[in-house]
Amino acid sequence: MSWAVAATLLIEAVDSCAAAAVSATDVVRRGIELLGGNGAMENFSMLPRLLRDSVIFEAWEGAHNTLIVQSVRDIRRYRLHEVFFAHVAEMFSNLRDGSWREHGNVECDALRGEVDALSTEEEQGSSVFLRRLADRMMYLFYAACMAREAEWEEANKRATSKRAVVEFLWRHRISRAKENRSEYLAQIAEVSSEL
Repeated sequence: MSWAVAATLLIEAVDSCAAAAVSATDVVRRGIELLGGNGAMENFSMLPRLLRDSVIFEAWEGAHNTLIVQSVRDIRRYRLHEVFFAHVAEMFSNLRDGSWREHGNVECDALRGEVDALSTEEEQGSSVFLRRLADRMMYLFYAACMAREAEWEEANKRATSKRAVVEFLWRHRISRAKENRSEYLAQIAEVSSEL
């Protein structure tokens, strides 16, 4: 296994564990809401047990903030994000669809710049913003994988809805307006001082 693939898998493993744990809890809560009062009754539904299990799963993976702080340290120490972005950019560069190729490489460069900027900030401040960036990185990787699969399925004349999934990821998970970090940290400081 190459260093690029190993670094990509390490970053994705940490972020995917946290995301899967949070998603599982959210999905079960929504299921309970759909069933109304019956969703909270154990003799009617298994959802209350799944909710307890999903909360344990979240804690088992490690506190979210601890995982993010460790990711910040790894980015600073080993520069893993550089290898990750190079690998994902290569995945996009190999696509036949020119718009996906261009959009993917632009997004890789933009996210790389945002993560580089974070690596120069102090650890606590940068961990506040890395979580959102890590989620975008994870979805960018997923979009690259799905785009490759969609092109393969289309080339082999198989029915696929993966193109729609990639477009959804672009619009709702990856493309975000840049946030004003100093303003956000000032708001957090203000709220904290009131507590």
